[in-house]
Amino acid sequence: MVNMEKHGWRLYDIQQQFENRTVPTEFKAYNYTDRLTGEPKTRYYGTQHQSVVIRNVIYFWKKNQRVMAHVQEFSPTPID
Repeated sequence: MVNMEKHGWRLYDIQQQFENRTVPTEFKAYNYTDRLTGEPKTRYYGTQHQSVVIRNVIYFWKKNQRVMAHVQEFSPTPID
């Protein structure tokens, strides 16, 4: 934030948003062969999902007539 203020930007608002997301917790591998290159590849699909709350902090900056927003996302760390 110090670099932004050093370049003339002024912080004028901070907002928090909470978002419910469903994220996969367990995965199943699907092996296939690429049709163009012929090399084997693996794709993973989620088989079980869990609902988590993501917290976003949004910083609003102003410089003359310009406005900019910077979003910082805080994702919960899954428990092993």
